[in-house]
Amino acid sequence: MRTSVKQLAVAAFCLANAACMEGAGPSLLTSPKILAMRVQTSSTSTSSTSSAYLIDAVGHEIEEITYKICVSPWLPDEQGVNCSSLEFPLPPGPVPDSTFIDLDAYSIPDDYRARLETLYIRADDTSGNVVPAIFELELNGRIDNPELESISINDEPAENWSPAVGEHTVSLNFRDGYDPTGTITSFFTTEGSFSPWRSFDGLPSTLTIETEPASLKIYVITRRPGEGVSWVTKEVQQ
Repeated sequence: MRTSVKQLAVAAFCLANAACMEGAGPSLLTSPKILAMRVQTSSTSTSSTSSAYLIDAVGHEIEEITYKICVSPWLPDEQGVNCSSLEFPLPPGPVPDSTFIDLDAYSIPDDYRARLETLYIRADDTSGNVVPAIFELELNGRIDNPELESISINDEPAENWSPAVGEHTVSLNFRDGYDPTGTITSFFTTEGSFSPWRSFDGLPSTLTIETEPASLKIYVITRRPGEGVSWVTKEVQQ
């Protein structure tokens, strides 16, 4: 069974899915937001099973992301959304906006560990001004993050592109041989708009720029529902 990143639904609380975190409407980003979180198995664990995980996130205008873990679902109450059982802060990971979970490092009784199937990870921006994000991680099996390597703009490498007024085709470049069938991609920009803002099976989108910007940032986030996510960002200063 694959490790599954499931989506949750909590009123007034933003979760790690495209409809909430990535905005359920226009592709234009106008405020800070955690856009997506990703989990990967780590080779640093001494266990022969998948008990260590590296978690990172991508966000727009985020100061710094911190993480907490709960062994049961986060539930809404009068103070917001809180852990319904034991809550633990997670240490900073090896890359920016990341954390590391190694279950072997915790003193978990064997009988409880055998029944531990799901972790509930929460991400917060240290400013306190950004809606937090949560995802539900099922521990059994492997993770399948889409193998998105880069983007092209107008059939050219993104690093060679400069934004100009008009329409620009943004295409996805996956690892050779990778089949993107079943993936969903969301496109976001700080200037202009994407149409469609969400595509399926690795199809491109069109970025329309109406006035030449001094700076622009593009976020392309591809996910396999319930299995994994990958992203590419492109920033231009003129």
